Amino acid sequence: MKRVVAILVVLISMTPALAGGVTGLLSATDVKIEAYVNQGRTLAIALLPPSDVTLSGTLGVAFAPANDSQPWTDELPRVVTADADYFDSPILETFPFDRGRLRQPAAIAVTFGACFSEARICVLEEALITISPATDGDVDVAIVLTGGP
Repeated sequence: MKRVVAILVVLISMTPALAGGVTGLLSATDVKIEAYVNQGRTLAIALLPPSDVTLSGTLGVAFAPANDSQPWTDELPRVVTADADYFDSPILETFPFDRGRLRQPAAIAVTFGACFSEARICVLEEALITISPATDGDVDVAIVLTGGP
C-alpha cells in the first residue's frame, strides 16, 4: 500500500503548474515544497516544514543543476546552511534564468534533511524541480519527489 501511495504522489506531482501559478507537493515527512516562476525570469523555491518537523541547519539545503541544460544565471550548486542545528524559519531561494537559453526542460535537484522535532531523527529527502518552455511562451514548472524515506 505504501508503494502505491508513493507512486500516486509522484504521478500527481509530475503535473505541471499552470503558467504563472504556484505548484507544490508534500514530501514523505510533510514538508511542503513549492515552486513558482516569476515574470518568466526567476524560479522561486520554498520549503515549508510543518510544526512538528524542522529542517537540518547543519546538513543544509542543497540546490544543484540536474541536467546539462544551463539557463541559470546564478552560481550553482548552492548549499544554504544555518548557524544552528536547525533552521528556525522556512527556506526561500530564487534562481534567475535566461529565458532565451530555455529551449528544453532544465531542472534543479533539491536535497534537504527533515528532522522530527521530538525524536531528533533526520532523514534526507530529494525533489526535482523542472522548468520548461510552454507552447504559449510562458514557463511551466513541475516537481517530482526523487528520494526520501
